[in-house]
Formats: sequence, C-alpha cells, structure tokens
Amino acid sequence: MGALDQFIKETFEEEIPQATQDALRFEVPPELKTTELHADGMLYVVNAELVKGLSSPWCLMTTAQLVLEFKMQGDKLDRYHYERAILRRQAAQVEYLKQYPDDEDPISLPLWIVTGQMKEWLVEKKYIISQVAPACYRLEPASYEVYLIVGNELEEFREDLIPFLIARTGQKLVDFCKWFAGQRPELCEKFVEIAPMSETNRAEVEEILKEPDAAERARRRKMYIEATMEAVGYKKEAERAAQLKTLSRQFEKRLARPLTDEERTQLAEKIERLGDERVTDVVLELTKDALASWLEDPAAI
Repeated sequence: MGALDQFIKETFEEEIPQATQDALRFEVPPELKTTELHADGMLYVVNAELVKGLSSPWCLMTTAQLVLEFKMQGDKLDRYHYERAILRRQAAQVEYLKQYPDDEDPISLPLWIVTGQMKEWLVEKKYIISQVAPACYRLEPASYEVYLIVGNELEEFREDLIPFLIARTGQKLVDFCKWFAGQRPELCEKFVEIAPMSETNRAEVEEILKEPDAAERARRRKMYIEATMEAVGYKKEAERAAQLKTLSRQFEKRLARPLTDEERTQLAEKIERLGDERVTDVVLELTKDALASWLEDPAAI
C-alpha cells in the first residue's frame, strides 16, 4: 500500500493551500537522526485567524503544528498500530522540544489519525470517544489531543475535504471517486490507478473520466499545474517567514529586547545567506554583546 500512502501525502501537500485558503501547510518531515521513527506528516498553521473560520476538521487545529498519521484501505489500525502512531507522535514531540529548548510554554503536539472507518476495538478497550464534529472524534484519556477523522462518515463531497475523503473504503470510496471524477479528473485518474476497488467499479469511474472534449481537459490540467506551482511558491515563502519569526524570537530572548527593523532585515539576509542551522548555532553560542555585534555586521559569518 506504499502507493496509497504516497498519494495521500501528495494530496495533502497539494490540496491544503486551496482547501484552507492558505491557512495551513503540510510537509513530510525528515527521519529523525537518532531513530527511524517519523510521522506520516506534520501540519503547520500559516494564518491562525483564517483557520478559525474554516470548516471542520480544519478548524479543530488550535496549535501551531500537529502530527498526522494516515491509515489507508489495507493499512491496519489495531492496538499495535495505534500505539505505533502514538510512539511516532512522541518522537515528534521530543524533536520539537529539542528544536525549541528555550520555549517556556512548549506545545503538546496533537495527533490526527486519518482513516476510513471507526475501529470497534477502541470502544471495546474503553477509550472515551467523543464526537466533536461530523466524522471527527476525540480519543481520551491522553495528555494531548488525539483525533480520529473518519473518511467514510463524511457525508458531503467538497473540495476542501478531498484530503480526508481519499481515505474512504469500500463502496464509500467508489461513491467518492464518481464525484471526484467530475470535479478533479486529472487527480482522480491518478488515484483510480492505485485505489483498491473491483474492476467493475473501476471501469464505471473510468467511464466518467472519458471526456469528449480533449481541449477542455487540457485546459483544466494546465490550470491545476499552475495552481500547484503557485501553492509550492507560497509554501516556500511561508517557510521562510516562519523561520525568520522563530529565529527572531530566539535573538530577542538572548538580547533581552525587541529587534529593530534594521536588525530584523540583517537577520533575514543572514538566514538566506548562511542558512538557519548556522544562525541557530550563533544565537546559542555567542554572548549577548557578541551576538549584537554579529547581527550588526553585514559580512558576519
């Protein structure tokens, strides 16, 4: 099921800017250097005010970032695999604390598990399961937020829900694909090639995908490619802005004062020229006075 896992990650990355009006971004995190444990994805807030006005489940995100785990059709979500998801979330929490050692109020990273259907064993094991929104359930006890987002229970087919709808299973998946084929034929075509369904159902969806007007299909493909390229560009810009904000905060803590506009400009230039790892080393290693001098020097390395 590797192809399905890759598809849902790519869909989250490509769809989230449009689905959330650029309020959120998604990225696949690198493997941690000290362990092979790494989550399927991380979700980051780009515009907190905009997130509040989004539909569920997007509006359930109340922290700056959270951990995503995907359980596609064919993937198991038994007790063992649930605990593995918890373990990967914990590894992400450790990495977060390592990245922000001076944060006096660190985030307890929430965990979202995106799956096709509710698992009965969760009820049998006496987890407290509270429905907080359509198809969205909070699992307790836990010292942080754990949500199960169930694709089969999403009753509406909407563009902003596509990242969750592709986790559907069985006939629910087929029903979604029939709608998907009319809305996003290019993306649906890629999905149908790897989605688990009978040959009869696959042929039915593929029939919907056969458009008589090739020119219209080419036009829509071009629009999708252009939108994707724009989203990638925005993602990079948002990452640079978030990077600058984080490092500015660290500089201000070490200098015990706000940065001036000129210092902030110098810092942005140094991050671009030297990279965030070098700038992070500087803020952690230099004394307060040496740090101020380094920041003022345009040629500092």
